Amino acid sequence: MHRSYHADGAITWKADVGMMNVRGADEIFKQSGYSRDVISGPPLASFTGYVTFLQGGFRLDPECFESLRPYEFRAVDRLLILDSRAIRGEQRRMNFYLDLIEVGSFGILATQMAEKERIFTDAGMICEHHCYLEFQPWVLVNLAYSSQ
Repeated sequence: MHRSYHADGAITWKADVGMMNVRGADEIFKQSGYSRDVISGPPLASFTGYVTFLQGGFRLDPECFESLRPYEFRAVDRLLILDSRAIRGEQRRMNFYLDLIEVGSFGILATQMAEKERIFTDAGMICEHHCYLEFQPWVLVNLAYSSQ
């Protein structure tokens, strides 16, 4: 899946099921109930507050990733590598939230971290936060691991 936040605030996404080497991928996607209707956010030049840009989850088993085909990166894409060697214990599942936060809004940053911490720990998951303050807006990646 490719999701983009454009300078004008438009949020677009597409799922290239052709990138997945999974039998019946077209039917799986059609039955998933995902909607292509996405609410846009504020333009980047006047970004205020926060937007939960992306959330999801996946299994950490290597065979899940072996079926993915290579992604062709563009100059504007950013890459976040999740190295399973850094994950503690026998964790088998990962959930994540990726939030965009107004630059300089430490209060919003702290509130979003606390809220995600509450959501994940209430579900019995190990939670960690990664803040990327060099971007405008800021990027907060919340990760949670589970053995189930």
